[in-house]
Amino acid sequence: ARSEPVARWVARRFPSVATVAERARAGARVRGVPVALACFMAHRAVQSAQLFVLLGALGTWDVRRALALGGAVIIGTSVGAAVPGQLGAVGGALALAAPGVGVPASQALAMALVIHAAQFGWSALGFGVWALTRGEKAEGYSTTSTSSG
Repeated sequence: ARSEPVARWVARRFPSVATVAERARAGARVRGVPVALACFMAHRAVQSAQLFVLLGALGTWDVRRALALGGAVIIGTSVGAAVPGQLGAVGGALALAAPGVGVPASQALAMALVIHAAQFGWSALGFGVWALTRGEKAEGYSTTSTSSG
């Protein structure tokens, strides 16, 4: 995607998609990777902290169990990537991993429900902020059609 010779070849061969190919090439630059990786790692750290607090609420303050269950959540979200909201995938992964770390499956399912409730809350907050702050028209898009001729 970052190859300039390939982008030139696509532009010569398919002139109608030349600008799209250039935008894709410009977007594939490496400069955004460290930021994305840092955000991903911060997300996993917050998720592990959330699991640690949930385990504490259930009476077990154990970092190792929280990290093990965090790994189960990662596997569940990876396997359930095609499932909307990973409903069932995260709960199933936690329920399967729970006996191995000494947590009852029922408590693991309760943790999954709390995780989904938090996800829903953040999604609702994000949608509300978007709805309140969006302008008359989105940047780069026009609500009226223009025709030449």
